[in-house]
Parts: sequence; structure tokens; C-alpha cells
Amino acid sequence: ISTNPTFLSYWLAPVLAAFGASEIVMHLAMLPFLILLSLSVAALSRRFAQGSIWPVLFVMFSPAVVVSPNIMRDVPAAALVTAGIAMFVGGTDKDRWSHAVCGALLAGLATTTKYSTLILIPVMALYPIFMRKPRFLIALLVSLVPPGLWFFQNYLVHGKIHFLTMKSAEKANISLANMALAALVITGASFFLVPAFLIRHLIHFWRCAQALAAALIVALLLPSWVHKVNPAQQAFQYYLWATLGGVVFFWLLTGWSGRTSRNEALDTVFLLLWLIGPCVCSILFVEFPAVRHILPAAAPIALLAVRYTLEPHAAANRWVRGAIGAALGVGLAIQAVVGFWVAAGDYQYA
Repeated sequence: ISTNPTFLSYWLAPVLAAFGASEIVMHLAMLPFLILLSLSVAALSRRFAQGSIWPVLFVMFSPAVVVSPNIMRDVPAAALVTAGIAMFVGGTDKDRWSHAVCGALLAGLATTTKYSTLILIPVMALYPIFMRKPRFLIALLVSLVPPGLWFFQNYLVHGKIHFLTMKSAEKANISLANMALAALVITGASFFLVPAFLIRHLIHFWRCAQALAAALIVALLLPSWVHKVNPAQQAFQYYLWATLGGVVFFWLLTGWSGRTSRNEALDTVFLLLWLIGPCVCSILFVEFPAVRHILPAAAPIALLAVRYTLEPHAAANRWVRGAIGAALGVGLAIQAVVGFWVAAGDYQYA
């Protein structure tokens, strides 16, 4: 009957047994996942973004997150898989098998919360290969235990696998072009990173003129693509979010091209693959676009944006640091206002 696996149901079952269907208590039961998500992004920021607090703020104040701490599986799945990656990366870096195993287990629990997180298990497998520590692939096998037990239960009780049954029943009712366009709209409406992009490039305008020109081309061409793919769409907001999302994606996919260090480049490739996985999954394997589908990619979006913004300006003068901080602050403030505004509308609708 349910299109999703069972972890969140088991998480809420003792809460329901003890307190009944109290709306306040059930929302409080979801709070640990928001805490886990914020702590996980903070840990990843120490590894990939110089320990900056900006990635945590951009993730937690994103409209995608602010609106989503309801009694649905999306924030728990995103929190579990982000925590799993953070622990697995930390365990691999510091040669701590216990951390790597715990990270793999958390990622496995994420797959029994929402199937779409399965796509990130192969991405995790690339990290120890990039770090020349392939032995930690053994720890990642633990991630297969939770879904394996769930599938085994399915077969014993029902004679078929829930995942396969649900996937065979789901049929996307929107074209791939529309789904890809929706991914841009969702990204542009969920992460206000364009001010940081502009400041980051204007500091060294002539050196980065090509990047700015390419972003301008994206911004000019996207409206015509929107009209071609979805001619019935007339809302200004849709065009605005699509354009901002296109610029953000362009920046995230191309902002690393000037890097020379092997380790730095591999770190960025890992984050890019983490970003691309959920986006591809949301375009190819779901029935309809929704903001919550991008949540597993929230951490790499924020980490990459802050990583590009802070480097190579970490040692720059205080005026440059101030301009970058101001750009990030403006984007975050607008993002937070939109997030809580949308949350208020969502609450009224509910």
C-alpha cells in the first residue's frame, strides 16, 4: 500500500503508542532528524569548506527544509544519508573503522526510509577510491544490511520485493524536459546563491569574464526554453526561479575548473557526484517534481557554493572577505524570508 519503505513508521510507532496521535508530539519526534542534519553539514563543512558556518545556514534555512519538517520521510532520509556520508568520510580520512561502519549503517537506514537515497551508496564507494584507501569499501557493505533485511522480510511475508513492486507501478506523467526544468526551478527557489556567485566573480572581473558571460547566456536563454517546454506556464516566479537555478547549476558544475591540486579536484568531483545523483533520480525515477526530492542534494549544493566562494580568497584582504560575507548574508536573508513565508502559507493550507 505504501510507496515508501518502513523505517519512519517504526520510528513513530512507539511515539504513537505512548502519546497517541498528538500533532505536537509527532512533530517533536521529527526534531532529532533536523538536529542530525545540521550537525552532519557542520562536520562536512569542516572537511570540505574550511569549517564555515555558511553551509549549515544555507541548508537549514532553505525553503526546502523549512517547509519539510512535517510527518513525511524526506527530511529523515536526507538527514540519515547526510550523516552517513559525513561519518563514512571522517572514518575513511582518519582510518577509524568504527566511524566508517556507523556511517554505512546510517546510509543503509536512509535507504529504508526513502528508496531514492540508494543512488548515493555508489557515490560513497568512490570516496575511499579517491583517497587511495579502497579497504574501506568493506565497511560500506554494512549499508546493504538494512535494505537487505527489509527485502528479505518482504519476500518471506509477501512473496515479492516491495521496492520492485513499487517501481514497476510508478509511471512518470511528465516529460523528462519538464522534470529537468522543474529541477532548476526547485534549486533556484531553494538556494539563494546568485549574489555570492556575482561577487565571487566581480572581484576578479577580467579573469572571470568568461564565467559571467556564460551565466548571462544561461539567464537569457532559459526563458525561451521554459516557453518551449511548458508553453502554458506564464508565472513570472517560475521564470525567475528557473533562471536563478540555471545560474546556480552552471556555477556548481563549472566553478572547479581552475583547480590544480589532485586532492582538491577529487573532493570537488565527489561533491558534484553527490549533487548529481539525487537530481538525476528526481528527473528519471519519480512520478512528479517536488521540492522535497532535492533534499538529499542540499548539503553538496551548499558545500560547493561556499567552497567556491571562499577559495581562492581565503587569504585575501578584509575588504574582499567583507564583500563575500555580505553577498552570502544577503542571499541567506532573502532565502530565510522566502522559506518562512512559504512555510506560513503551507501551514495555512494544511
